[in-house]
Amino acid sequence: MENYISTKLYNTLTKRLEPLLFSKEEKIGLYVCGPTVYSDPHIGHARSAVVFDLLVRYLRYLNYKVCYVRNITDVGHLTANQNENEEDKIIRSAKKEQILPMEVVQKYTLRYHDALEKLAVIPADIEPRASAHIPEQIAWIEKLIKKNYAYVVNGSVYFRSQKYRQKYANVTFFKQKIEKLTESEEKKIKNREKESPLDFALWKLAPPQHLMRWDSPWGVGFPGWHTECAVMASHYLGIPFYFHGGGHDLCFPHHECEIAQMHSHSNIAPVKHWIHHGLVLVNGVKISKSLANAVSLHNIFRGNHSTLRQAYNPMVVRYLILQSHYRKGMQFSNQALQIAKKGYEKLVNGWFYLLQNKPTGIINNTVPSTAIDRLLQITNSFSTILNSDLHTPKLFVAMFNLISNMRKMEKKNISIINLPVQIWEKIANNYIRFFQDILGFRIPKTPKMLNIALSWYQQAKKNKENSTIDRIRSLLQKENIHIEDRIKSDHSWRYSIT
Repeated sequence: MENYISTKLYNTLTKRLEPLLFSKEEKIGLYVCGPTVYSDPHIGHARSAVVFDLLVRYLRYLNYKVCYVRNITDVGHLTANQNENEEDKIIRSAKKEQILPMEVVQKYTLRYHDALEKLAVIPADIEPRASAHIPEQIAWIEKLIKKNYAYVVNGSVYFRSQKYRQKYANVTFFKQKIEKLTESEEKKIKNREKESPLDFALWKLAPPQHLMRWDSPWGVGFPGWHTECAVMASHYLGIPFYFHGGGHDLCFPHHECEIAQMHSHSNIAPVKHWIHHGLVLVNGVKISKSLANAVSLHNIFRGNHSTLRQAYNPMVVRYLILQSHYRKGMQFSNQALQIAKKGYEKLVNGWFYLLQNKPTGIINNTVPSTAIDRLLQITNSFSTILNSDLHTPKLFVAMFNLISNMRKMEKKNISIINLPVQIWEKIANNYIRFFQDILGFRIPKTPKMLNIALSWYQQAKKNKENSTIDRIRSLLQKENIHIEDRIKSDHSWRYSIT
């Protein structure tokens, strides 16, 4: 069993922390519900992208093979999930902007990709669009009709939820109380075509004014949102696949409807492990465009919003997302960004501190073995922390503790410059690997440039060349790098960002 991964992740379906049971020889499928591209990406989209970026980065760091599929929803997502008589979100934006629906899709897909690149999110291996898989969705629906899990009414096709519940009642609906749900849905849904209020559309008949429409055996129409993800996930990853993820708000109805379809279609439970991240909250309320509390990522990066005091580096936004455990709600505010800014600067300064104190190999005073053991213990805890449900807040604490312990050693006249080179390399390489490769932060500038600038600055300070000092400060400030002098015996400097 030593070939199996030791990481444990919370499974939303079973409500348990479960070990990941796959080997390095397997290729692990991960499907994540991507954005519906009808407007600018906001902080909620960023959280989903960064959380699953972390998962993929960490699995690949552990040398596991991952096929990451994240879709683009460009048709079929109605303005109200529970009311299928509502308008498609993309069509609504197309009318508002007076452009074609696929112009809306292209515009906001590019905006989404641009924001993710700024956040250092690695691209998905496959990024399918729902509109490119209409034939597969039609064939999928035909099979469900043939198996009597779906029925046709007036050119629309609905999934027969009661039949599915009778056969697979123990694995459906994330343990929702169906009776109360049914009563609630009866009040919400006015569509009397359905046999049951829990039935959902696989295909909808398109009215004459509907802009996005395709031919089908049942008439001209468009696919349902829940069908698109079920089809694309199974098309690229097969059934069963290992991971399915998204925001917690997708548990119902979206992911439950996916489970019902895929299970009925294939006769086996479709996904081994469900991962859901918590929601982004503003003043305790879920971020939502309808509530006008959603701040776009581009506005955060530019500072163009009434709630923001300044523009924020994308790495600060990434830190903000990772400083909360992925399953918890995440508070978004200018104050939260300010705290994240300080945290990110602290991480970067830890990296600079290690860089500036690389041992020369010439040992003047030995470092006590107890101090070395403590540093290695903290360093080795990085993986242990992430192995327990990707607990990034605890990881940040451990990284801060590592640097703090080194600074405390200096106060006791124990310099890390006197560490054995191989010990320093293990500590520094692990810190940088987690900072850059796993947590996904970008190092602000190249070490070579920073070392040259620091050398010039230190020489100017020594020679009391005030004009040169001011010039170096000014040049570095243009790159968002600020030198903070501390004490005469320590000419090290700190990184901060505006």
